[in-house]
Amino acid sequence: NVFVEFEDAGKPSGINTTKSAFYAFCLFKEEREKKQIWVLIPTTILKELMKKYPIKNGGDNWEAKGHIIPKEDLLNYEL
Repeated sequence: NVFVEFEDAGKPSGINTTKSAFYAFCLFKEEREKKQIWVLIPTTILKELMKKYPIKNGGDNWEAKGHIIPKEDLLNYEL
C-alpha cells in the first residue's frame, strides 16, 4: 500500500501542492534487491483514484492526512 498525503499540520501539502505531472512509487521488496518495481502515474489520475479511499492520519505525530491506496489499484487503474 502507499500513503498519498494531501495535508500536514492543517496546511495543504503533498499532492495538493505539487506541480508535478506524475507521481512515482517504488513497490519495494527486499528479495528483489536492485530489481524493484516502479509505478509512474499521472497526478490527475492519482487524484481521482484517491477519492475511492477514506481519509487517514499518518506522518510525524499523525498530523498528516492522506489516503492509503492498495498497490494492486495503482497497477490496475483504468482511464
